[in-house]
Amino acid sequence: MVEDCIYVDNDLNIVWCSRSAESTQTPESILNGPYTKVNVDPDIFNRPDTITLTKNNDDSITISNNSRYTDYIDRLKSQLRTQRNLLLSKSDYLAMPDYPLADKTDLNTYRQQLRDLPEQYPNLTAMSQVVWPTSPTNIE
Repeated sequence: MVEDCIYVDNDLNIVWCSRSAESTQTPESILNGPYTKVNVDPDIFNRPDTITLTKNNDDSITISNNSRYTDYIDRLKSQLRTQRNLLLSKSDYLAMPDYPLADKTDLNTYRQQLRDLPEQYPNLTAMSQVVWPTSPTNIE
């Protein structure tokens, strides 16, 4: 079984990344070499430039994130959710069962697309990347 891990040399240079999502087998030269295996969260592969490796006194290795970059990404994701929630709230009344809209198919599709947006952009780095769903003409 392939694990999510990295192998580092004595100078903390990453020499190999093993990802369970890719099922790539680690070469024997890495497994038998003078490298240290460090298990990691799979999300770290999405933003490798944000990690810092530190060797501790006991020769263990600590992985930390660059918090400034992480904070920026978190703010972007929050901004995406806020804008999405605003658009959802503008059509809330139309989704009520007693609202006299003959066909709610387009409305329901639009609202589902809005709800799905955060999952569609797990590696968001700029709001300009977001492709917003088009509001149905019958609800504007």
